[in-house]
Amino acid sequence: MPLLVVSQNGVAEQKERDAAIDEQTASRIAAGFVHDGRTYAGTMEDVLYIQSFGMLAVAQIVNGSVDGDLRWLDQDNDFTWYDIGGVAVTFDAQGAYNLALSAAAHIAAHYRAAQIIKGDAGQSVTTSGHWP
Repeated sequence: MPLLVVSQNGVAEQKERDAAIDEQTASRIAAGFVHDGRTYAGTMEDVLYIQSFGMLAVAQIVNGSVDGDLRWLDQDNDFTWYDIGGVAVTFDAQGAYNLALSAAAHIAAHYRAAQIIKGDAGQSVTTSGHWP
């Protein structure tokens, strides 16, 4: 069986390329995602909050929250999230759950694209057609 010889330069170049892809992935995710025609912030902090509220929404749905009940989390206030332009958008529990699903799909699509690009050295890091 022939020996596989990889130069240290090749390994270093692949690590640099992978790091550039990871940076591009993070930047594209943070740029935001569209849900029901509105763009929402996609930073990891924002997505963590959205997904946390999504989990709470599931609990409320399981416990019988009804469609259209905007006070599913706080009986004194409608549940509101702000789009990237600062516009307040109200959500019932199902809507908050769907927002969390959109955020998760946004992230998954970018990670999937990154893995494809990492696997094909001929793909451009910034302009690949694999980016969503």
